[in-house]
Amino acid sequence: MESAFKAKTDLLEREYSRELSTVSVRAREEVQQEFLHSALLADVIRNETAELNGELTLVRVANHELGVRVDEQACTVDRLRVERMESLERIRAERDRTVHELSAEIARRRAVGKAAVADVNRQMERLWRDDEVTISGRRSVWATECQHIKDELIDEPEAIRAQVCHETDELKGSLHLKNRVIAQLDRDLAESSTVPSTSCLGCAELKREVLRLNSMCASNADEERRLNTVVEAAEFRIRVLVEKSRESEANVELLTEMNAERCMLAEQVSNDRILLEEERRAMAAQLDAEKQSLKLESVDKLQLDHFLGHLDGLQVEFRLSDVELIHIFEYRVSDSKIRTVQDCWARRYREGSNTTWCGTRSAFYKEFVQKSMSAKMVEITMNSTRKAKETVREYAWRISDAA
Repeated sequence: MESAFKAKTDLLEREYSRELSTVSVRAREEVQQEFLHSALLADVIRNETAELNGELTLVRVANHELGVRVDEQACTVDRLRVERMESLERIRAERDRTVHELSAEIARRRAVGKAAVADVNRQMERLWRDDEVTISGRRSVWATECQHIKDELIDEPEAIRAQVCHETDELKGSLHLKNRVIAQLDRDLAESSTVPSTSCLGCAELKREVLRLNSMCASNADEERRLNTVVEAAEFRIRVLVEKSRESEANVELLTEMNAERCMLAEQVSNDRILLEEERRAMAAQLDAEKQSLKLESVDKLQLDHFLGHLDGLQVEFRLSDVELIHIFEYRVSDSKIRTVQDCWARRYREGSNTTWCGTRSAFYKEFVQKSMSAKMVEITMNSTRKAKETVREYAWRISDAA
């Protein structure tokens, strides 16, 4: 019994010793693993600490470089501001010089135009007076010539015709008498041939009568030829007078055309004067538009927050009058294509409340900036980053797209 208990006790001691050795080995291994893990953790912590120290050093260096860059950018901004002011002064001087040159050119062209118009007017007046004198003189001469031609055409041919008719009647009477005498002579000759005892004295008288009649016939033939010559001369004169009458009518038509041409030239001078005045007005309008476009372009390139915060200073800087600044706001309103804003602006015109700069500025800020934006656009506008990068023109376009 005792030996069995002892054997059992030895067995338990051996098992306990085995388990104890196993536990001690496991504990030793765990201790070794914990030690190794703590060593690794210490290495990791040490490495991470070194990395963090390196990153901190890099951050400090970057912060230092950033500070240097900020200082450089501040210097650059100051230099750019100075350059911008110099460029603005240069642009303003060039613009003033251009305006002065354009004004001098307009004045010169206006003086040249006035001198040319005055010269043309003097020439037209002189030509008009000369034409009036010439036309009046020629008209009186031509009236006298026409009256003389009419008298000659009416009276002289009638007298010539009457004379020709009278002489023709006389010639016919003489020819009839000649024929009758010749017939009588023929009868007397026939009787004398049959009656030889007729007196020779009667034959001699008959012969003399025949010679007288023959000479009268010859003179009548000469007179007829003379009358024919007179009639031909009268007809030639009539033709000449008809040609002169036609030339007079042509001269009257020419004078009428010259008078119409003079009226047309006077109308052309009047039209040239009107065109010169329109050109002067167009040049003045173009000059005003160039002035306005330069100022408008300068204002459009400004940042929105700077524009809204420094309106009075900008008006002084860009030399904008109240009327010009009101026109700029009107252009921005018309470019926005927002019906509500345009209606509000038109209503302010009808009410006459936009006559002062303060009222116009307040109306622009309230109606154009606030009323034209939705809640989202208000939120975007309040974003300082976007406002710092956005210009007035970009803002107007964005509001127009959003509307």
